[in-house]
Amino acid sequence: MATNLWYICSVCMDNGRLTDADFHCQNCGKYYCDECLSLHNQMYKKHTAHGIYENEKWPGAKGVEELFTQCEEHGGNHIKMFCEDHSQLCCSTCVLIDHR
Repeated sequence: MATNLWYICSVCMDNGRLTDADFHCQNCGKYYCDECLSLHNQMYKKHTAHGIYENEKWPGAKGVEELFTQCEEHGGNHIKMFCEDHSQLCCSTCVLIDHR
């Protein structure tokens, strides 16, 4: 059975939750967990969703890179540099406040 290591449900992520995606909709280009796919399928009957067992048909893990490049402390800011003194990744706000 295929495992999901890097795909996050697009709807759940928009609502502040990190839920593994089990499906990718070819038409929407979004990822869905079981619960969100059920709602998606009710609205979009002609869309084609591929399960995790067909992940070779999925595009790259959209949203994951974004998730890993955002500052945890200053949400929305992107990581810009590494502070060697603190061994910490920093955004511009971190540098101004804590890492000058």
